[in-house]
Amino acid sequence: MAKKFVVPLSVTVLLIAIVGILGGIKALQIMAMIQAGAEAGVPVTTVSAVAVTEDEWEATIPAVGSVTAFQGIMVANEVAGTVSAIHFHAGAEVEAGDLLVELDVSVEEANRARAMAQLELAKKTVTRSRELRSRNSIPQSELDAAEANVAAAEAELAAQEAQLAKKRIVAPFAGRLGIRQISVGQYLSPGSAIVDLRSISPIFVEFALPQERLPQLAVGHAVRIAEAPADAPLGEITAINSLIDPATRNVAIQATFENANASLLPGMFVKAEVLLPDSRTVRIIPQSAVIYNAYGDSVFLVKEGEGDGLIAEQAFVRLGERRGDFVEVLSGLEPGQQIVRAGGFKLRNGAPLALSDTGVDDAQINPTPANR
Repeated sequence: MAKKFVVPLSVTVLLIAIVGILGGIKALQIMAMIQAGAEAGVPVTTVSAVAVTEDEWEATIPAVGSVTAFQGIMVANEVAGTVSAIHFHAGAEVEAGDLLVELDVSVEEANRARAMAQLELAKKTVTRSRELRSRNSIPQSELDAAEANVAAAEAELAAQEAQLAKKRIVAPFAGRLGIRQISVGQYLSPGSAIVDLRSISPIFVEFALPQERLPQLAVGHAVRIAEAPADAPLGEITAINSLIDPATRNVAIQATFENANASLLPGMFVKAEVLLPDSRTVRIIPQSAVIYNAYGDSVFLVKEGEGDGLIAEQAFVRLGERRGDFVEVLSGLEPGQQIVRAGGFKLRNGAPLALSDTGVDDAQINPTPANR
């Protein structure tokens, strides 16, 4: 039969007393920490501040588009033949009419020689026929046949000359060549790809805009590439499509750029801006001042607190267009209000502030950061 283990009453009382003493000590420690925090107060956060300002921004319509060549083809041969000579280098600039490729012409040269001999014989025959006809030695029909033979021989020679010319492949227009697709000695069937040729100066930038923008657009409006240097030449709208895409309700726009320095190449993706004649007044703040959240964007205002101190006050804002280091404020702020320029993510409403501009760079509309 198992025996029950009974804890003496004195031991139970002792354990309860020890637990109570330890709990009391911990409670006193926690109360001391709370009292120390209350006496120390909330720490002051050092931030930089900036005023909400107004600026004149040129009115623009942003768009994304693609660069297309003014003219562009894949150079190909019209007749079959074996490559006998290549007269270009990949990536070279060529002028219209420059010789690019020669195909073997041994057969065509032989045919031309035969056609020339036949023409010479036909001419001699017609000369004799005319003399005989002048003496009524032959009928008129025989002279007519001789003259027809001359015409046929001339046509045959012209055909052989044309065939020879097609064995010399030339640049149809001035432009830049791509990568060579052929080699000497290679047999080319008609239509074989030889080299890409693109005319890149001038060049087109094509993009689409919503149909409601159509009243603001006109041929001749200036267009700027967003990533281009400040001194880069502007393009201009040269064509507006007459058809609205029924699937997207967008209208296609074509702008032309001189592209003298070949900074734009066919196939590039670009961000473009159509410059409108009018400007607009906007309220702006540095983008670094904005705290972005799913429930709404906000900034912290610098307000006067009790005494001579400053405190943070959160304000929700509605933002618009961004340019450089700045963002447009559509609502939520007024010009002249002071806001926390950076570091707002570590603040809360009522947090005490101290202002400092140490280590803060000036915001710019067209920033040019150094490479690091």
